[in-house]
Amino acid sequence: MSFVSKILNSFILRTAILTAALFAALVALMLGLAYWLMIKHPLENVRDHVQNDMVALIAEYRDAKDEASLIEMLEQYGDENAARPFFYLLLNQDNKILAGNLPLDPSVFQGEGWTRVEFETGYSENSALVRKVILPGKATLIVGRDIEDLDEREELITETLGWSASLALFLGLFGGLVISLAVSRRIEAINKTALTVMNGKLGSRIPVRGSDDDFDNLSTTLNTMLDRIEELLGIVSSASNNIAHELRTPLARLTADLDDIEDYLNKTRTEPELTLMIDKARAQADRMRQIFDALLRISRIQSRRDKGEFQSVNLKTVMDEAVGLYAPIAKQKDIMLVLESEAAVPPIKGDANLLFQAITNIIDNALKFTPHGGEAHIDLKADQNCLLFKMTDTGPGVPEEEKERLGERFFQSESSKESEKEGQILSGNGLGLALVQAIVEIHDGRLRFPKTTTGLAVVLEFPLRPVSYISQERVRAKRQPKA
Repeated sequence: MSFVSKILNSFILRTAILTAALFAALVALMLGLAYWLMIKHPLENVRDHVQNDMVALIAEYRDAKDEASLIEMLEQYGDENAARPFFYLLLNQDNKILAGNLPLDPSVFQGEGWTRVEFETGYSENSALVRKVILPGKATLIVGRDIEDLDEREELITETLGWSASLALFLGLFGGLVISLAVSRRIEAINKTALTVMNGKLGSRIPVRGSDDDFDNLSTTLNTMLDRIEELLGIVSSASNNIAHELRTPLARLTADLDDIEDYLNKTRTEPELTLMIDKARAQADRMRQIFDALLRISRIQSRRDKGEFQSVNLKTVMDEAVGLYAPIAKQKDIMLVLESEAAVPPIKGDANLLFQAITNIIDNALKFTPHGGEAHIDLKADQNCLLFKMTDTGPGVPEEEKERLGERFFQSESSKESEKEGQILSGNGLGLALVQAIVEIHDGRLRFPKTTTGLAVVLEFPLRPVSYISQERVRAKRQPKA
């Protein structure tokens, strides 16, 4: 995701824009209310006043049926000391001015109805709301009232609307950014702690500022939850370790007893069937001990918190050592072991011994299930973000529906179970890939099993980027719905 996309999709920007829009809408609402109270409503009152003037003058004209009486009444209206001066024009049927104090050419007024006009009287500017009416005798009467103060208010509000809207947007956007950044920092602290816990540091906690606000309450609740989770995991891990430790001693004694029995039977030359039974019992005891050893090792790896001892590891060197260890076994089974690797691969931070254990487990698994005369391929390469180790074989493979469970403890695929039923010693204890899974996770990597036409393909991915970025991508990947 690009930086621009992150900004456009960020909670901060959306909140800031919403805040600015609400603030601007509030300012616009206030200015609209001011416009109605200071201009629209007074203008309606002026319109009613002019309408009343016109009705009275027309009534006078109809009663007197004389233009002189109308002129006298118009002059009286014009001389009155009103809050809003009265303006008028009386024209004959040829549009000649008979009387008036409105310094405008009659041609300005086109047709009957309402008009807002501007003019100068002396040293002052005026504006008026006027109405034009054709009288019964074809004369024209134009009357109006001064609205200069309303024009000034309207001009002021119109100018104010522009800069106030800009100021409102700026203040709203700035205020929204400040508030959103403050909220985002608290959310980021929670997110950072969650990622740290996901990376294995269960002792990490969300910082609490002591302000006793909603975020502090949420942080306290989450910290309490993390304390409880860590406590429960500790109890489970301790119980598993105790069980494994307690059972190793009787298993060791059982093995020793079986050895003593076998020695006694050999000295007394007992029937070979009894010796065979003893060998089988010892094999099962050894297998149980291996299971408990593997469980203890997985538990130790998963409970490992400090990665400060990790060093730069050349995975190609580790892989070459593992291949050298298993090359004789591959030759014995007539398996073609093909190794492909880039000349130089970037190093990764990790534990060389654990990585060696993971790779040997995968190679051992592949050679165990690959039939005589088969092939096993190992590929090591790097892309922009990860170092990839891939192992493929020509064995029976694993059904796609079972691959998601291959990293689980004690899980064995149906193919390995069938091999065991047929008497082939192929199946293990179901902990090999679980151990690999634990090792890969502590290195912030990923274990996956891609589709393949034959056999099984196993891929280990190790990050070449910061852990927190990989963790965030992993979280986003988990949120994507399955196709």
